[in-house]
Amino acid sequence: MLNRILPLTVLFLLSGTLLAQEQFSAEDIAFFESKIRPILVTHCQDCHSGEDPESRFSVEFREAFLTGGEFGPAAKPGNPKESLLISAIKHDEFLKMPPKAKLSTTDVINFTRWVELGLPWPNESMEIVANIGQSADSVIAEFTEEQKQYWAFQLPVRPAFPRIANRPWIQSPIDFFTLAKLEEAGLTPAPQADKRTLIRRATFDLLGLPPTPQEIENFLEDDRPDAYPQLIDRLLSSPRYGERWGRHWLDVARYADSNGLDENLSYEFAYQYRDYVIRSMNLDKSYGQFVQEQIAGDLMPPSDDPLAGTDQLRATGFLAIGPKMLAEDDPVKMQMDIIDEQVNTLGQTFMGLTLGCARCHDHKFDPIPTADYYALAGIFKSTKSMENYNVVADWFERPLVSEQTQAEIDRINAEIQTTKAKQTALNSKVVEIVEKELLHKADQYLLASSHIGDLDSHLAKHGLTAQTKQDSPFIVADGYLLVEAEAAHRTNLTIVPNGYGEGIGILASGGSGGFAEYEIEVPLPGSYTMEVRYAAQDSRSVGIKLDGKAMADGVLGRVTGSWYPDTQTWVAEIELELTAGKHTLAIDSPKVYPHIDKFALILNREQQTQNESMPPSLSAFALEFDINKSFLSGWLWYLKTLDETKLQSHPFLAAWLRLSAIAGDNFPEASAPILAELQSDGGLGAQTPTVIKDIFRQAPPKSLEEVAVLYRRLIVDTNHAFKHLDDSAKAVYKDVYDEISKAEFPAVTPKTIPASAYPEDLEMQRVSLTQQIAELEEARPEFEMAMGVTEGAGADLEIHLRGSHITLGKKVPRRMLQIIEGPVPQHKITEQSGRLELAQWLASPENPLVNRVMANRVWRWHFGRGIVSSVDNFGTLGELPTHPALLDYLAVELGESNGSLKALHRQIMLSATYQMSTAYSEQGMATDPENKLLWRFNRRRLTGEEVRDSVLTLGPGLDNRMGGTLLRVKNRAYVTTSGSNLTNEFQNQRRSIYLPVVRSSVYEVLQALDFPDPAVSNGDRATTTVAPQALLMMNSSLVDEATAALSQRLLPLNSSKRLETAYNLIMGRSPNPEEISGAQAYIQQVSEASVSTGISAEEASLFAWQSLCRVLLSSNEFIYIE
Repeated sequence: MLNRILPLTVLFLLSGTLLAQEQFSAEDIAFFESKIRPILVTHCQDCHSGEDPESRFSVEFREAFLTGGEFGPAAKPGNPKESLLISAIKHDEFLKMPPKAKLSTTDVINFTRWVELGLPWPNESMEIVANIGQSADSVIAEFTEEQKQYWAFQLPVRPAFPRIANRPWIQSPIDFFTLAKLEEAGLTPAPQADKRTLIRRATFDLLGLPPTPQEIENFLEDDRPDAYPQLIDRLLSSPRYGERWGRHWLDVARYADSNGLDENLSYEFAYQYRDYVIRSMNLDKSYGQFVQEQIAGDLMPPSDDPLAGTDQLRATGFLAIGPKMLAEDDPVKMQMDIIDEQVNTLGQTFMGLTLGCARCHDHKFDPIPTADYYALAGIFKSTKSMENYNVVADWFERPLVSEQTQAEIDRINAEIQTTKAKQTALNSKVVEIVEKELLHKADQYLLASSHIGDLDSHLAKHGLTAQTKQDSPFIVADGYLLVEAEAAHRTNLTIVPNGYGEGIGILASGGSGGFAEYEIEVPLPGSYTMEVRYAAQDSRSVGIKLDGKAMADGVLGRVTGSWYPDTQTWVAEIELELTAGKHTLAIDSPKVYPHIDKFALILNREQQTQNESMPPSLSAFALEFDINKSFLSGWLWYLKTLDETKLQSHPFLAAWLRLSAIAGDNFPEASAPILAELQSDGGLGAQTPTVIKDIFRQAPPKSLEEVAVLYRRLIVDTNHAFKHLDDSAKAVYKDVYDEISKAEFPAVTPKTIPASAYPEDLEMQRVSLTQQIAELEEARPEFEMAMGVTEGAGADLEIHLRGSHITLGKKVPRRMLQIIEGPVPQHKITEQSGRLELAQWLASPENPLVNRVMANRVWRWHFGRGIVSSVDNFGTLGELPTHPALLDYLAVELGESNGSLKALHRQIMLSATYQMSTAYSEQGMATDPENKLLWRFNRRRLTGEEVRDSVLTLGPGLDNRMGGTLLRVKNRAYVTTSGSNLTNEFQNQRRSIYLPVVRSSVYEVLQALDFPDPAVSNGDRATTTVAPQALLMMNSSLVDEATAALSQRLLPLNSSKRLETAYNLIMGRSPNPEEISGAQAYIQQVSEASVSTGISAEEASLFAWQSLCRVLLSSNEFIYIE
């Protein structure tokens, strides 16, 4: 034991000297406390601490990393590549730590950065260290006067306006504070920005979108004194405002649609919280109410407004959407880790405090004792966030239903029933039409069936083979596509090559349903028929979806006779309207599948652009014989089932089968013996009903067409007799009627009428009624679910010594922070969790931090830098405010305006400070190079969301639908970037705020443009300038598709108008003469180069204009806001 204790003892003795030699910045220490120490505590300390640490390696102090253990030094400061620590946490071959599960990529990156920084570690001898003066498990703290007087813990008071010289510059009270600082430094503010700059700046700031050319022109021409205030009011009233500023808040709330960490499961209902945030921003909800709802919305008095009432429940998703170690073996540790994440996020989001740094020990720098950490943790220990702490654990979700919602459901249901009654009446009309079609065109169906015989032989004769598995989309070339069912791009069904799939290969399911998705590309838009070949011994219907929307249900339900290939049958039951472009076609069913062999997509003949014959299909033959393709498939199937055994009991079509088999032109001679046999008492005549013999004897057919007409007469007369004649007439036709009245007979009107059977006028009514029902059903509130929390069993926590839930200290009553509330709790917590009291305390005017922190966030999101630049840290390691009086003024204004963020925006944006230009000043740069005093406006780069949304706006158009989820992965299912989970969630034109945020794989466009880590709260996005960003703007499919659409939009214009329009759309201005000359030369050069490759002049021109649009979108003028 001595040989293990001695090295550690020596390290302790040396620690004072070694630490004295290392000096780290406050930012570096904060990085260690927030990113590194929590991981060491939760993942390493259990084994690597104490007197006898595993492998003689401790993680309790810096020197242990330098000296290491049995395997040598763990880290080499500044050199992560040669550090054993980094190799181990990457799970390289030699050593894997932690052994159970690899740290997240984010954690590995943070440790790598920590080593690069030189292993920053706090030095207790540093002056900044908080000295709370208590033992590790003391409950009551003793603060110094300096700590009590720290600026952030003082209530903000309305400051007096400072004296300034340049009073005419003042446009807002804000300007007094900024100008006073400038004059004190001997600086003058930059000139006011021009109107074109202001409208672009304000529109992007408030909406995250570019102003339209018309909006710019209107503003420039508006010479009213209040034109600019009117602009701000218009922007603040736009629903796009909530999306833009909701995204800011979601950064802070670490919003994501998946869990991340060890079990990256789908948060299917996380979007409910996101939509709540957007609504709250648009409603200008009081910030105090906004804070309270996110902590304890479920405990607040319910609102009379149904949406507002359920929004209170959605709001608590703030506490639920964080990342969780769901596969942690120790359930107590899992719970405490989840609570730690909640406490830390709460502190950083609302108070700008790093509360998580007090989990293992008193906060090293701020007056936050460990006891206060566990006092707050007790509140969340008394809150139900999880259903269980199993491996893999389930989080809590709640239904969103109110009395008002139920009343709305009842109203809509009544309206649906009324509309369905209209639908039933319409269907009755169509049934009559279909009856006539099936009866009076029976001859054409017979002739078509005889002509087709076996559809597959026609496909082979035309050399048509089904496409097989490929990565790229299937192209619907010339309005036709034939695909093997097993070639799905994504499926969880079973591919069966043998047995049921012998010789063909089929797609089937096991004991449950599933899906098969096919990516297709459609050059020719129009109405398409989807024809499917399948086999089924029992009825197993499926549904068809297009781009996630249900297009047909209950199709492929007909029984074909068996599960085997010999009964595979083509059907044409599905009609699809396909626009040009890429689509996802899906076969989907929660139940067991039929055995699907292949399918075809066929553009309706009348919509083809060339007068070419259609490939062989049910659609083509139906068009040729002027019959319905869906009913034709029924005739083909029925005739195929008439083998010798079945004909003994179903003799009606026996003569037809014999006569239709005659080949050549000598029908009269070849048919004579068959017709003679029909009239006899043997062979064919033995089972043939008398009425059939009579009609053939009275009008002997001289061609197959005449045979078909006789059969049509028999079918029509039989049905007429049984509907309208007396019993004696019915007796004549009884044998025929017994056979042709059965549901399987193809002349019987089916229960479900296919859409293709509706006449055009009635089809319009059908579509309208169907759409009305769909819209009503869509409007009908469903039993929605939301992530959130609820009350648990009230319980105080013991202090966890050194952060370990195994080593417990004194029990701490639930309460608020002592440095703010004082040693005597002002909010008594008894039976309930204390969340409501916590929420009320945060929103109280007596809380010095909450309004200050939010006012500072708003300022940062407008100016690119907070008054306190460390926007997420108001503690002693954070930066001091550059304009403390201004920050107090804004905090007071926020409180006294009933927490109106829109009022705060308006005051900020109407100030002369905000309206300054970005004009350069040598004196300003020399005196204040970082522009902390705001002598000019800070130029900023567009965020990833602004870039994508703007590019879509300028190109194919932005889909401005609000709310809902685009994540297609089922709730609690694993989210991955391959296989069948994540599919095309990002390939759409919705605003970027609605794209799924997957913690393991942020959308590449946003990631390239500095999207923050969604696992942690972040109110201060980084802005980098790296080569991949330029490549994104030049080469990405997003920009390529947008510029293609934009160039198509420009091409109809004349050359000069094109250039003018391109500049106005992208830059918000007209091109100058030099730009016109350069652009024209560029267009000519690219066009000539393109023509030399062999493409047409028109294509070359389109390509050149697309290229120019790409160049403009890549310019700094587009990417940056002045």
